This record gives sequence, structure tokens and C-alpha cells, in this order.
Amino acid sequence: MKSALKSEGKLLLTIMFKHNGIEVEAIPEWVESGREQFDDELIIAYKKTHYNDEESMLYSKLKYQSVKNGQIEKTEIMDFPLRLYEIEEFKSTLKSNGFRNIVVQGVKDGYGEGTFFQVIECSI
Repeated sequence: MKSALKSEGKLLLTIMFKHNGIEVEAIPEWVESGREQFDDELIIAYKKTHYNDEESMLYSKLKYQSVKNGQIEKTEIMDFPLRLYEIEEFKSTLKSNGFRNIVVQGVKDGYGEGTFFQVIECSI
């Protein structure tokens, strides 16, 4: 990634960090997470999650079903593993990979009311 940046280029990362004391919700069984209608096709989305505290890994599975005339036409499943970092741990990883001028900014309500995430800006 570093080699793709120009000398004055900046890398922007949108990050949701691991926070001490906040529990990551485990969803062991498929739970419907949304529906979207397109003409004669209904897309139903499902998710399930598992958190491994030793690895700081959140394993999510997303399932999408295409339904036409009340029948499931197609099902797709996507594995979505996320490594969760403490903020200082992630900054240290960036530094050890040659990034500098690391600035962390918080964004409140950026993905809708009540959401919060950080944006990291860094350069080579």
C-alpha cells in the first residue's frame, strides 16, 4: 500500500476500534438484518457473528437470499472476519510499516445519528 502513495500522498482509513469495557454482540444463529425489493425480486439479508477475545477477531457471516414468487432462487454467503485493534496498537503498526504524521480524528454521527468512528490520516 505504501508504494502506491505519491511522496505527498496521504492514506485515510476509517476505523472502528476495539474499546475497553464494550461487549461485542455474539449472534450465533442467522438473524434477518434487512430486506430490499427490486421489481419482482426480494433480497433478504441475514447475519450472524462470533467474537474471539484471544485473537481480537470478530467473525461475521452475511447471507443474502434472492426470492421470486415466494421461492428462494439463489443464496450467497460471505465470510467477513475483522481484526479489532486498540488505537495505540494500530498506530504502532502503521509506524512500524513506515507511515508517519499519524493523526486520529473522531467523527460523530458520520454513519447516522448515534454512530461514532475514527478516521486515521497518515503519510509516508
